[in-house]
Amino acid sequence: MRVLLAMGMALALAMPVSAVRAQTQDPGRNASATRSPDVVGSPPPLVARRPSEIVPAAYTRLPTEEEMSEVYPEFANAHQIGGQVQLRCIARVDTRLDECVVISAAPDGLGFGPAALRLTPLIRTSPLQVDGVGVASRINFRLVFRPEPDDVVGWTGPEPSPEQVEALRPVARRMLSQMPLEVVVDGLDEDRREVVVRIQEEGRRQFDPQAEEALALGLARVMTPEQQQAMVEGRPLPGRPPDARLMDAAGDQVIRIEIEYRQYVRDRYCALYTC
Repeated sequence: MRVLLAMGMALALAMPVSAVRAQTQDPGRNASATRSPDVVGSPPPLVARRPSEIVPAAYTRLPTEEEMSEVYPEFANAHQIGGQVQLRCIARVDTRLDECVVISAAPDGLGFGPAALRLTPLIRTSPLQVDGVGVASRINFRLVFRPEPDDVVGWTGPEPSPEQVEALRPVARRMLSQMPLEVVVDGLDEDRREVVVRIQEEGRRQFDPQAEEALALGLARVMTPEQQQAMVEGRPLPGRPPDARLMDAAGDQVIRIEIEYRQYVRDRYCALYTC
């Protein structure tokens, strides 16, 4: 029966339109059976939909320079290496960021990625607005780390005699043994630390004699002969200690030696790794 029905449907579809009309107008057939059904209702009219009004998310608070300096990877900061981090976050309706991930950090291996993630709780955004309603959205953005420039205040006072400086050399040597040129590895990937420690130790051997001379000069600049003698003999300093601001200016050569030392370490590091 299904085969016959299929054949009949195929024949009906193959008939020309005139033949189909002749059959539907056969007076011997029930008129009600052949009449086209009444159309109930009509298709809804086409309504032009107004495009949504979209206002993208915008930053209302970014980290301050001080906040960025607090998380700045120590090795990179000490050796004047800047960095930038690309992040992806969810900008929530309550203005906070969520689900932040690091897409890229350059240079790599210096800790800029984790440092940037520590800053994301401080960032605020106005949420994406769709027709006046705030909705969560995914945003990409970049944080740029810039090291603070070295600031050296030059000495403008009178210079001590070479004999005064020479007398304070043992004191400077003793002080440097207790506070040597700094070895910094914080922020570095673990597999780089041993190499960088070796570089810094080599730099210290090269720059320690210069730092000793510069420190002896700085001490002789600001101390009275009585204070100098007391330092040589290991006694408490008589009189009033030098002003801290004056000490900073008197130690300008120490700071310059330290800058040269850090530049040496930076150049050696960047010859091995990407900066």
